[in-house]
Amino acid sequence: MDWECYIDKTRPIVLLEIFRKILSKILIRHLSNIFVQHHILKGGNYTRLPGGSIFDPIHIINLIKEDVLRNNKEV
Repeated sequence: MDWECYIDKTRPIVLLEIFRKILSKILIRHLSNIFVQHHILKGGNYTRLPGGSIFDPIHIINLIKEDVLRNNKEV
């Protein structure tokens, strides 16, 4: 059944799911700020934190792959 933007046509579990997503987002944002301020995560573990980048780990994996193919090695 289409809910037609009426909250009384939704099921309570949907409302709980929305609350859970909002609470999770707030908690993750707060923990991310703590991790960044106190330098808790190091190396490739910081890519999802603010200021982190996924490009460095991808570049390293690509270099390993090229070395394996070029020198006929195992990973």
